[in-house]
Formats: sequence, structure tokens, C-alpha cells
Amino acid sequence: MTDAAIHIAILLNDDPPYKDLMKASFVSSILKTAPNAEIDFYDPIMDRGYPDPATYALIILSGGVIDPMGEQPWQLEEQRYIRDTVAHFPLVRLLGIGWGHQTIAVAFGGRVGTVEKAEVRRTLNDWRDVNDQESYR
Repeated sequence: MTDAAIHIAILLNDDPPYKDLMKASFVSSILKTAPNAEIDFYDPIMDRGYPDPATYALIILSGGVIDPMGEQPWQLEEQRYIRDTVAHFPLVRLLGIGWGHQTIAVAFGGRVGTVEKAEVRRTLNDWRDVNDQESYR
């Protein structure tokens, strides 16, 4: 018995010169976990192409370099698409990566911005056991 294929749509929210490498990276990574996955790519910037949510289990919004708070027509269209997908297809999962997750937040009224100075601590004391609920109180 073979596993059923999962249908995945990927919105490429950037138009880099390395787009083919980006696609290949998505395909390689996904197929390692879901070898029967069927993957389709869409270009919301140039083609204004969006997948029919009724035909996908997962829609991935890729990263990008434009300000997620921007109001270019394609950005506003993508935000509408996100809201409509969530409202009318609640079983379809959305996964945003970088710009994609920021845009999901903006689509639902969130705000994102830049930080003046990012601070990341990487000491043993900063890592907590996720199973140790007491460490989060």
C-alpha cells in the first residue's frame, strides 16, 4: 500500500536570479519527508497566479525581499488570497517562510517592522527543555 500524495502549492514571492535553485531546494526538502508529494509553483508577482485552495492540502508562501507592510497591488491581492483561503478552506494549511509568515500576520491586521539591534543569546542557560513545563513559569 502506498501513501497518498499530498498536494502542495508554493507561492514564490520573489524573483531572484537563482529562482531555479530555490525551486529545486523546495522540491528536494519536501520530497525527503513526503516522497509522493505533488508540488506546484505559482508566481504572484509577475503572473498574479494563485492556486485553487480546494486542490491543495498545504500552501507555502516563500520569503521575499520587499517590505511586507507595503501596499503594492500584488501584495494586497496576496493578503486577500490569504484571508479568503483561511475563511473558506479551513482545512488547508498555510506555511509562511520569512516574508511569507510576516505577510500572513499583516493579512490579519498584524504589523511587522525592523529592529534597531537584534540580540541573540546562545548559551546553555538559554536553552530549555521543551518538555519541562516548570521552566516556562
